[in-house]
Amino acid sequence: MARQNRSSDNSAFPAPPARVLLKPRDVVRLTTISAPQIRRMHAAGKFPKPVRLTEARIAYWSDEVAAWIAARDAERDCRSLESANPNTEDMPPIPRGGVPIRRRRAKAAER
Repeated sequence: MARQNRSSDNSAFPAPPARVLLKPRDVVRLTTISAPQIRRMHAAGKFPKPVRLTEARIAYWSDEVAAWIAARDAERDCRSLESANPNTEDMPPIPRGGVPIRRRRAKAAER
């Protein structure tokens, strides 16, 4: 009797469903963004909406979170292309806070 090749038989390990609900804790681990920051981003419309499961429990669709992460990755790729553009060399550096230094100094002078 011929021996079956088990490596091609994936029935023992079914593929995970494309769309599953993730706990907020899992989203924090995937994105490395804190839960309060995720809530602020959601309130600002910059993060996928959670699904309310009960009054005290929310979850996020895995495909929406994955798409959000992919969009951030695409933005990073676009920024790296922009940095290679010689027209951006005269722009001021953007510090860690996200606001260019000139604008911060101008704002501080207004106070």
